[in-house]
Amino acid sequence: MLSQSFVFGDMRITRVLETSGPTHDPTFLFPDLDARALAGEADWLAPHHYQPSIDRLVVTTQIWMVEAPGRLVLVDPGLGNGKNRPAARQNRLNTLAGAWLEAAGATAETVTDVVMTHLHADHVGGCTTAQDGRWVPAFPKARHHVPEAELDYWRGRVTGGEQGAISGAWDDSVVPLLEAGLVETYRPGERLLHLFDVMDAAGHTPGQAALWLDDKRGERAVFSADIFHSPLQIRFPDLNTRYCILPERARETRRAFLREAAESGALIMPMHFGWPYRGRVTGTEETGYAFSPLAW
Repeated sequence: MLSQSFVFGDMRITRVLETSGPTHDPTFLFPDLDARALAGEADWLAPHHYQPSIDRLVVTTQIWMVEAPGRLVLVDPGLGNGKNRPAARQNRLNTLAGAWLEAAGATAETVTDVVMTHLHADHVGGCTTAQDGRWVPAFPKARHHVPEAELDYWRGRVTGGEQGAISGAWDDSVVPLLEAGLVETYRPGERLLHLFDVMDAAGHTPGQAALWLDDKRGERAVFSADIFHSPLQIRFPDLNTRYCILPERARETRRAFLREAAESGALIMPMHFGWPYRGRVTGTEETGYAFSPLAW
């Protein structure tokens, strides 16, 4: 399905699918993955997270939306259309994700805030759109919230001379927001927009954040960003992707997150899981963790 919604406290949370498919060679995405370990998990991973017949992991890109009193917030607005990217599966996309967002109520006029958990191209590309041969903010009335450490890290790399930073996303998806004066930064420990408790989730990138929600009745939910790309990393918390900039920090973050998610029973909402795209973590560090999908 292209989108689903559910009520959480006084909020409505909606996910909109941008891309999905059996796209990644498991040993490419996870260089330390033992093929025998993957074979032992295939029964529960297939078909929504792994396609054994072609030995490919299913990886999705989805955009989360939070409607709260007085606010309409997008979390990590995806890849966007028309962007030149080195990865073929991301290059010059032409999806209907924008139309599906509009159908869910998220338009250039209605979005009040855009929150990025980090600045990788698949999390920030949808912030801009092509207009008269240049990239302009897709949500010009929205404030765009970026982890301070994340912005500082990538700005430092660009200042140091790196060309095409973040697969080109710095130039076509971040700079237009900065030039328009739409960017505000946030830090771990803050309560962002009176909605999100910000948790340090550094490792995958130096400034990545996880965004926790509370429904005021004791239930918790969290946008877990790229702490996980696959439920495999719940079973094997030390398993990093090849894109983790700080590998040991990523493992520490993942272990701490799993403890918190399992103990609290929080609903986790990653960006890249296959159907049903959300779920809970069960188990302990001693017994091992498992992913419990939550159907819509």
